[in-house]
Amino acid sequence: MRRIIILLVAALISVLSLSAAEVSFHVPSDTILTYCNESFAPDGDGVITLNLSEENTATIQTGNGKEISVTFINTEEALVKWSLSSPKDISLRYSLNGSKPKSLKKGTAELTLQKLPMDELTVFSLEAKHNKSDWYECGVTGIIPVTYPVPEEEPSQIMAEITFIRPEVIDEENKVSGYDRKIILSGYFMGSMQVLSFSPDVRNIGMGAKATLTLPITSYISFVADANYQWINYTGRDFRECAVNGKIRINTDLNEKGNVFLQIGGGENFVFHGNDKAYYPMATVGAGLEIYFTRNIGLSLLGEYSASFQRDSINNHFSVGAGISFAFGKEM
Repeated sequence: MRRIIILLVAALISVLSLSAAEVSFHVPSDTILTYCNESFAPDGDGVITLNLSEENTATIQTGNGKEISVTFINTEEALVKWSLSSPKDISLRYSLNGSKPKSLKKGTAELTLQKLPMDELTVFSLEAKHNKSDWYECGVTGIIPVTYPVPEEEPSQIMAEITFIRPEVIDEENKVSGYDRKIILSGYFMGSMQVLSFSPDVRNIGMGAKATLTLPITSYISFVADANYQWINYTGRDFRECAVNGKIRINTDLNEKGNVFLQIGGGENFVFHGNDKAYYPMATVGAGLEIYFTRNIGLSLLGEYSASFQRDSINNHFSVGAGISFAFGKEM
């Protein structure tokens, strides 16, 4: 009977020792760890020693007042999982203990961390951004692998839940770039060079202005109406031209801060010299870009080639322009 009692006492002591394991681990010297409602400060070497008896989680408060949930595990491997209440086009990256961030594939919801240093705190930070917004921290958790047994439901892995906590940043990003542009008025200062088909060695230089009205059909297709007025010198004689065209424009997302476009169309080119006047059919193709400094004011750059078909020749127009665009619409 005595031997049985001794064995039972020894077994009880063994169980208690497993459920109250004393562990020591390194943390930054300016942190305070709270475990089972008790606070512990690191010693001069940044070491905290405590008995793990009831829980496998704790909370660390850093020197700047930030609180981080910490989980104790028995392995060098941890499975970190998170949920994203956000659009699919969120970009993600992570870092360990403030190291250089590493990118994650879009849509990733978990990551296995391997070869974590034993008896040391590892801080996992998850960062996200939407489109062109700045990176920001959307979740953080701490992991401490220890060599003594700790109470955990899954001894081989730990699942730390991180939630996407700042969806309002997406709204802020939409307010910056998400602007539903219904009408765009543009004015350009134009310079041109014209070459007649029957005299290709002669370069006729002109200058003038262009006004453009853009009516978006979708975010990527627009109808454009424009009028170009310029003065040009042909072989020592002054002429005035007024070209009126309708065009179809294909562009990148019109609602963003900037867009690149291609356009093609045609119209009429009216030519004046003194009291004489004439008009000729015209075809035109061009490309350009718009860069918006605010939601409704932007810089516009344009390059075009136009051909006006005269009775005995073709007048080739090569022109470039720079101007300002004014967009009218509403926030999305």
